[in-house]
Amino acid sequence: MEQLLHVKIGKGTADEIKSDLANIKEKLTALTEELHGEFQAQTNAVKSAIAKLETAVSDMTAHFSASTAAGVATAVGGVAAATSSLLAALAPQCEVNETRMRLILLHIAQE
Repeated sequence: MEQLLHVKIGKGTADEIKSDLANIKEKLTALTEELHGEFQAQTNAVKSAIAKLETAVSDMTAHFSASTAAGVATAVGGVAAATSSLLAALAPQCEVNETRMRLILLHIAQE
């Protein structure tokens, strides 16, 4: 995601954005599988934002203009916002898992 946020949107950057998107989609697929249906609203929001960005990049590739470049920038912001919401929803679960892991390691160390 970090790479996508820092790409300069311009006439020759569609392939770079598409590559970053493919990477994000791959990681989202893996995460979605790991979540086993939990956080479906948040993962679906990220998927929807990615689809909008793919459309915006396609539009920009077909007809480059300030307007289509701005559309890509807006769509990148949408992916960032949806991803941020997903991470915020996951944070409490990650903290619980981290605490559980520390307790298990502490227990093992005491044996």
